[in-house]
Amino acid sequence: MKKIIIVIGLLVIHFILGLNTIKNLSPTYDEPLHLTSGYSYLKTGKYYLNIYDHPPLAEMFSAIPLLFYSPKLETQHPSWEKYEQYVFADWFLYRNRVSAEKMLNSGRLMILICSSLLGFMVYRWAKELYGVIPGLFALALYVFSPDMLAHGTLVTTDLMLTGFYFLTIYTFWHWMNQSSRKNAVLAGICCGLALCTKFSAIVLFGILGLILVLSFITKKIRVSNGKLFLHFTIFVVVLILVISVVYQFSSQGLYFEGLKRTLIRLGGGRSSFLLGQYSTTGWKHYFLTTFLVKTPIPLVIFTLIAFLVIIYNKKWNSDEMLFLLIPAGIYFLLASFSKTQIGHRHILIAYPFLIVLASGVLRPVTLILSEAKWKGLIFLIIPCLLIWYIFTNIKVHPWYISYFNEFIGGPQNGYNCLTDSNLDWGQGLKELGKYLNREKIRYVYLCYFGTGDPHYYNIKYVPIGFIDNLTIKERTGDSITVSKDDRIIFAISATNLKSTYYADKQQFGWLEKYKPVKVIAYSILVYDLTDNPEGLKELSKTLNIVGNYEHMEYVNSKIHQVKS
Repeated sequence: MKKIIIVIGLLVIHFILGLNTIKNLSPTYDEPLHLTSGYSYLKTGKYYLNIYDHPPLAEMFSAIPLLFYSPKLETQHPSWEKYEQYVFADWFLYRNRVSAEKMLNSGRLMILICSSLLGFMVYRWAKELYGVIPGLFALALYVFSPDMLAHGTLVTTDLMLTGFYFLTIYTFWHWMNQSSRKNAVLAGICCGLALCTKFSAIVLFGILGLILVLSFITKKIRVSNGKLFLHFTIFVVVLILVISVVYQFSSQGLYFEGLKRTLIRLGGGRSSFLLGQYSTTGWKHYFLTTFLVKTPIPLVIFTLIAFLVIIYNKKWNSDEMLFLLIPAGIYFLLASFSKTQIGHRHILIAYPFLIVLASGVLRPVTLILSEAKWKGLIFLIIPCLLIWYIFTNIKVHPWYISYFNEFIGGPQNGYNCLTDSNLDWGQGLKELGKYLNREKIRYVYLCYFGTGDPHYYNIKYVPIGFIDNLTIKERTGDSITVSKDDRIIFAISATNLKSTYYADKQQFGWLEKYKPVKVIAYSILVYDLTDNPEGLKELSKTLNIVGNYEHMEYVNSKIHQVKS
């Protein structure tokens, strides 16, 4: 009974942390499109808006609550016909009879429910491998994981892929231990759902095949050829049936077309920032770096200890090696060779496996405790690391997207290391609106990375170099009557500050020598240039580049005012 209470209590904590996170975030870059796509699939029964970039399952699941709100879906809007995905999503979210926040947060709630269920499955597998106490330890690591909370509160595909990927390996592990038809069916269902969540799940075929081959080599599995063939057939038939159901039987071809386009897109690369360097083809050490700086140090330590125990005992055919390290490690390795490296979230899949693996450190600990001389040290180290881990969560809450560990000085220094969804995904716009209101700042010069609408958060702004996949008419800013007493406040997203997606990588390099007066959500830097003639001069040049000559002249007048 106590065990059940602890499990429920920890999951409730995870859920509450997630709820508070959800209410503080403005939309991240792709959330409006994911939510709109999912609702359009449910409402029209047709796969159109985003179907070549993502399979539909996660998007449709997130959009289920919207069926009860019945927002308008104007498929006659020009952006629908022109396949302007982000423009249509912006129109749907911000110009509807249902509030944007109500729709978005209800979709996020669905993902948070999935995250909580995944936490329970992490507990269950760790308990089955190591026992109740390690299981509870794994659950605690999951509940307070900044990485899981960062993406377990967003309408994206990353968390659901992580869940179904984990469940596929878990059910396959059960089949390896008890090769029944039931377990083959469950593995097929989970694998099919993973494939319908994100195209990168296709790697499961290679990973499951590798596990099977290694199991035969090490004689870990002993199944007759006939039985193996039967179960493999069941597995394949079930996953094909799952894909057919999700794609409504007549649209399976969209899956293969989307997969083909995704592979082509990934092969083309994309601009990325890492520790002051830029690349469009990626680095082999990119995800290793993100792991080392975006994973709480105590979890790194626990994982390393568990890995060293496996190596020391030469347990090459152990469950830990085959079903925890290989699924996490192979996916990690494949991501490292990808040319598209825009976010730590692309290795989120590894975390549930590493958390279960890390919980295994308590198994050798119980043996060591039999030696009295080690008791004091063990009882001191494990709780201290766990307290450190929990404190890490509390300190960054609710800005989990922007979490960085102490290796690089915490989240306040994250923008010098990584950008985009690693740190700044547009989530700070709502908080910026609150800050401007508190400080009674009438309007702001804004250089925003994201698809959120500043007006929705009562932000009056002059747009400068937005990166948002929208057209100019969606973010025209405000017609502002300027005054000689106005403060010149410039707010810029960290991704834009580092010029991640600008051709000129020194576009805003001039800001680096100034200290921001405020950093919003660790992702939007606010500069007061009012009494800074050099800064005003650079801002004037920038306004000239974007063609805002009215405000350029005004800023020039402020320069003369300051000098006089």
